[in-house]
Amino acid sequence: PARTDDGFYCSSMVVLDPSGSSLSMTTAITSSTLPEGENEVVVESIGKCSLQYEGIEGRRVFALLNCNKPEVLVAGYSELVGLPCLVLCKHSIEKDINSNQLTLVEGTDQGHRLWLKAGEEVMALVELPRQNQSTRGHIAVATQQRVMILSMVGSISIIAEVEAFLTCTTLSPIGSHCVAFCASAGSCGGGITRIMYLSCLQDVGHHGIVSTLPMPRHGKANSLLAAIRPDRLIYSNSQGGIRHASDDEDDSSFIVPLSQTRPVFLLEPLIANALCQDKWLGVNASKSSDVQTLLRTIIDKFGRKESSFPHGDNEGIGSLGAGVTIKVYDMLLHYGCKQAASLLLTGNLPGDITSQPTILPPWIPMSCKLSAANGADTALQVLSSGDIKLAEYLRNSDREPQSLPKPNDPSSILAKDLAINAVSDDNMCDAAKLLDFAGHQSSDSVLLQLPMSRSSNVEPILQRILAESGSSAQAIKSYAEVLSSIGLGINDAALMSQLAPSVQKANKSGRSRTGVIDASLIEASFPTNSANENIDPAWREAINESKHVWSAGPFGKKEELLQLDSFVDWFGQCRPTVLGKEGVAMAADTGERALANILLAAAQEDFDQGQDESKSEDASVDGKRKNWVDGVGEARLDEDNLSLYMRFSEGADEDCNWQADGFADLTKHKHQARLYGSELASLEATTSSVDEGEEGKVRLLYDLVYNDGAPRERATGVAIEVSRGGHLDVGMLHSSDDRARQRCTVEMWYHLPQAHLMTDEIILMRRSLFYEENNDVSKLCLPDERHNTLWELAVLPTGLLELRTGAGSVVTSAMFIKDNEDGLDGLVSWEREDGGGGWNHVCVTFSSMEQDSPSQVSASVLMNGVTVVPNALLSVDPFGSTSEDVHQDDIDDALEKSILIFGIGPSAGFRLTDIRVWACQRSEEDVQMMMYEYLKDAEMKRKFKVNIRKSSTGMLAPPARLAQPERKKFALSPPKTSQANRTPPRSTPDGDGFGVDGVKFEPTPPRSIPDDDGFGVDEVKFEPTFAAFNEIEPVQNQPSEPSSDDVVEQEEVQILEESKDSTSSELELVSPFEVVLSDLLSTKVKSSAAAAIIRGPPAARHFGGNRGGLASVHTNFGIKPDGVGPIAISGPDKSLVFFSDRDPPGRTYPIGASGAVLSDIMDENYSEYMCCFLAREKRMIIFELTRKTVVVELQMKTKLNFWRYLPPEAHGGELAFVLITPIGGFYWKPLENPPRPRQVWKRSAELESKKVITYEEGGSNGQSGADARSTVALLLVSSPVSSDANVEAYCISMDGESSQLLVSDDVQ
Repeated sequence: PARTDDGFYCSSMVVLDPSGSSLSMTTAITSSTLPEGENEVVVESIGKCSLQYEGIEGRRVFALLNCNKPEVLVAGYSELVGLPCLVLCKHSIEKDINSNQLTLVEGTDQGHRLWLKAGEEVMALVELPRQNQSTRGHIAVATQQRVMILSMVGSISIIAEVEAFLTCTTLSPIGSHCVAFCASAGSCGGGITRIMYLSCLQDVGHHGIVSTLPMPRHGKANSLLAAIRPDRLIYSNSQGGIRHASDDEDDSSFIVPLSQTRPVFLLEPLIANALCQDKWLGVNASKSSDVQTLLRTIIDKFGRKESSFPHGDNEGIGSLGAGVTIKVYDMLLHYGCKQAASLLLTGNLPGDITSQPTILPPWIPMSCKLSAANGADTALQVLSSGDIKLAEYLRNSDREPQSLPKPNDPSSILAKDLAINAVSDDNMCDAAKLLDFAGHQSSDSVLLQLPMSRSSNVEPILQRILAESGSSAQAIKSYAEVLSSIGLGINDAALMSQLAPSVQKANKSGRSRTGVIDASLIEASFPTNSANENIDPAWREAINESKHVWSAGPFGKKEELLQLDSFVDWFGQCRPTVLGKEGVAMAADTGERALANILLAAAQEDFDQGQDESKSEDASVDGKRKNWVDGVGEARLDEDNLSLYMRFSEGADEDCNWQADGFADLTKHKHQARLYGSELASLEATTSSVDEGEEGKVRLLYDLVYNDGAPRERATGVAIEVSRGGHLDVGMLHSSDDRARQRCTVEMWYHLPQAHLMTDEIILMRRSLFYEENNDVSKLCLPDERHNTLWELAVLPTGLLELRTGAGSVVTSAMFIKDNEDGLDGLVSWEREDGGGGWNHVCVTFSSMEQDSPSQVSASVLMNGVTVVPNALLSVDPFGSTSEDVHQDDIDDALEKSILIFGIGPSAGFRLTDIRVWACQRSEEDVQMMMYEYLKDAEMKRKFKVNIRKSSTGMLAPPARLAQPERKKFALSPPKTSQANRTPPRSTPDGDGFGVDGVKFEPTPPRSIPDDDGFGVDEVKFEPTFAAFNEIEPVQNQPSEPSSDDVVEQEEVQILEESKDSTSSELELVSPFEVVLSDLLSTKVKSSAAAAIIRGPPAARHFGGNRGGLASVHTNFGIKPDGVGPIAISGPDKSLVFFSDRDPPGRTYPIGASGAVLSDIMDENYSEYMCCFLAREKRMIIFELTRKTVVVELQMKTKLNFWRYLPPEAHGGELAFVLITPIGGFYWKPLENPPRPRQVWKRSAELESKKVITYEEGGSNGQSGADARSTVALLLVSSPVSSDANVEAYCISMDGESSQLLVSDDVQ
């Protein structure tokens, strides 16, 4: 764009004719004083420039700025040659002096051209930055086969190229001689995607990988590179090619893919770019002062980082040299920049051998580090890295000798090899130091001959060497006699077998000496020139880590540093967390700031003496804010911005008088809510789909219920006082000085009765002003009293939501109703005739951050996690709709006290629960993820611990096989031979596998799946997540048994009991087959064990599982499974598993969990898998019991209602589990890659809130082997409302339609 003298702007572009035969220029003229796009004039040039002189058909045209001398580059095809080409046209772009417009002037000469390969098409082109103002910059070009860097000086020529299959057309310059691009492993796209770079170096560093992107979650969508910044890259890994537009939408619009931000390290490509700045593409890099200065700047900003500051200890990129690669050292050494490599390696200045360096990074091979070491002193620092005492001793050999490496140690061998190289370079001093460290007899003999080969007087040298060990002149004389006796002359090349006895060890097989020779003595024997004489000035200063991009921030903005405090941040985040204001304040808290504050205080002292009057005025202003709470809304995590959280858990406490005392806030702020109309309400266990919690661990969730409704003239609702500047004073009516308070989110669940029972609107939530101190709050809780209302959200009898303010703004969900597969978004759910349905989740977000006035606010309403009112602009005025602009102090006075109320004017059957207020604006994804889950503030501080330990009355080890009742048989044919022992014939190191307490699992995850939905194997912690079983019954008929109170006090669960003698009658009939009844679990365990399963959380309620009507095509390994599967009882330290077909029937596994399920024996290796659920962490872990390894973990993001192992016949003989959530049923195959659950059926409205009792699958698709599948599922469910409700049976088709049929509504 160019600006004219009369204030207009001209923007020009070169246009290629559709036929590809001519070029023209189009100019758009506009003024900066007019709104964007208004009165814009487009001028198309009349004249056209033909491409006939070039002899090509143009396909794409590019405009090159070329130092403000624009040129035209055309990608075309030559019919004569039959090849595509790039042509730098002779047509020139010139500026008209009068109009300041650009015009295209035709030239008659042929331009420079570059012939491409047959079939190549230019996909992208970008100009690289110029090295300096006097030279012309290079360009980077990408085709479907390769990426190239072209020189435009004189002619078009290829400087560098690399074969690559681009996934997008983005080329991102990284300097004047380097470009980054996004490429896939194959020409068809998909699979592994890499961000790569191409530089102009001709040898090492020609191209490399910047970052490897994770594979997309679904399909083979190509990754799209958006941008590369100094500390991060921005990309998208999914896109949609087809979009359906509604009638009211613009069909020409498109949806922008949601991008992700990921940290990136650019040291390697920046080093490659810097080495090219010598005009010889790296050949003279070591001699160019410009290259050395640029390398020093890059290493300061992108190289070593030894401290985590300004991040926390577990944040940022750490302090181990992230970004430093092997190729970085290889490039610096290949092009002769050893000073740069040495500084990057140690961080020490040349000649500094007293400081103890940190050799970075630790994961690079030792040989690579040694090649970067500049001199023997640095090499010894590298060899001793990791051994603090050895490193200190080498820096100061006057100390007590430490344990030096043995001659066969790799460090000694490497030192000897380096010494040989030093001798070949005629560097005897370095060779002597390295041989001294090697310590082998042969190396010591070489060390002795080095000074003799350079000096005619041996005795003074020997005397200096031996003086440190207290040797006398007699020792020197004796040593000289040894030399004479073996005939070794001054310049003799023969090797001595050993050193003088005074510095030897008696054991000749080890080191010859216990110490090393002082470095100053060796240096005195080998005079050398100062190593610092030829050092470039760029390497004479220490590294300043405050310049590092991960300390100073991208482009110097420290508040934009990525936090990187969790593992998933490294795989890309759509909303990355940055340090923000809190991090900047922490980063600024350094010694420099402290000194500046001291100096400022001294300078301010005199000034403050004359400002008493001004101070008193400021004090009066500050007095109004003295009760304001700091830090509201400024936390990094949403859960730390939680201002209010109520679950009505008082209903679980019979002694709690919640009608009078109200309800407690579960957050750390401890607000107290008062209930108006308490005589009309009751608390009942929740019937919603929200996690109900767990007694003793998580606050139980209760509903506030109005069974009979409330008259309109009665005050009702849950009211919480909101003081100005408090934790709940968020969302609106704040100035820019309190930006963190300008956002808020309010959530709640509510239940509506059947539609005909609701005749008036219900105020779900309201915020009202409380002007007078003696005013009655109950007046604000009347549904029709709105004179003090700031805003309120109501549900209308029509099923719509209406958000309105006291200033007259109104918006309803009817404005945004749209169809979806489940009905209409924007309409509430009513209770059905069968008693199901009726639960709704509502969320309102407010934000005034983008508004010019504090009384303007942008509001969004979400229903069941879906936005139904997006970003509606509302007016919220504490002085009414007609008030004019007022001062912020007046607003503060008006809002000195206000009331937040929930549930005003309820109808009969109305329920509300789970109220949350956040001091931040939550996204739709965040709301959906946590709307069914409890928050960490609901967790109780008190923890119960279950110790399952061996004792005379306890049950750690399962009992031996007891006498079994005789089996009932039908004897129409001879019975089959019974198997006395059904234990599979396998051999394990511990006898029965895990019957001892000493067995420990060592997690060895075989894979890691890096994506953002929680899959992947990370650090495994076996912590207790489900304390004991809620109700413990006393053990019957056992002597010396403690009472139930004692059992609870000792926190001990007694599960097993000895079996009672029992007999069963034998029924002999005539039958062609044998029916075997499984052993009764009740004959082996106490009633308390059964109670542990029945009364435990959903994670523990599974009873093995049958095989239903599945096709009997299972390949058996060891034994044939029949009857029910194993039943597990889990505690915090171990799990007990009972088998109906093994002897002994029980086994103890040292695995703590909330619940566990075991598989069949799956293969010929007798692999048996145990799936454990950690309820508190919402994790599932798969163990392979034979090899004692962790296979994979699954991080749950939703509530788990039921789960079980599926027989192999259900899914092609593979290991599979079914997970039932509030959404539906999912297959999880842990051995699949990636092991991601796949939905197989969806809950219908009838099953929406039902609790699953048991689940089976049956049927067959007629296939065999890997294609075999079950076709129908059977569920037994019950209503969550009443404990004595009927048990219902449903059949669900597994064909993708999820057709559900009620088989029985009263299962006995």
